[in-house]
Amino acid sequence: VPKTDAPVAGSKVETINNKLYLLLDLSNDGMTLNELRENTAFNDLDGTIKFEVEGNDGTGFIKTTDRMTISNYNADNNCVATITYAVIVMGDTNCNGKVNTSDATVMKNINFGETYDLEVLIAADVNFSGTFEKPKVNSSDATYIMSKWFNWSAGKYTTNLE
Repeated sequence: VPKTDAPVAGSKVETINNKLYLLLDLSNDGMTLNELRENTAFNDLDGTIKFEVEGNDGTGFIKTTDRMTISNYNADNNCVATITYAVIVMGDTNCNGKVNTSDATVMKNINFGETYDLEVLIAADVNFSGTFEKPKVNSSDATYIMSKWFNWSAGKYTTNLE
């Protein structure tokens, strides 16, 4: 699991329906792939770590529904380990990589019975009031998102990810 500096408040890996998810709690302003690379360190890995996000050239924000591959290369530039995750940016329910009032609107729509993909439901359940297999979205999740939107600052924001 990536251990990151200020732009990321937390990260967690979960397996849901036999699929690996990387849950990221990012700054409400989002984070590019290049910023993630710069702010990520791995424990007990030697060599070079390479990040690739399907459809992301490094200039766009990492967002819910991205697919991220992290590879470890040794000194001879041989890949010794690769893992691919489905990315969930907690609170990013409209899948644009940022968290703001439009995400709270999607949460409201979920509460009124609109149907969304599992990734969006996981991103919406920021308070983890359900399980990862069956996310439960309620008004406290939208309140959490609005609090994050108004109160984010590096070193001040507390994530629900452990």
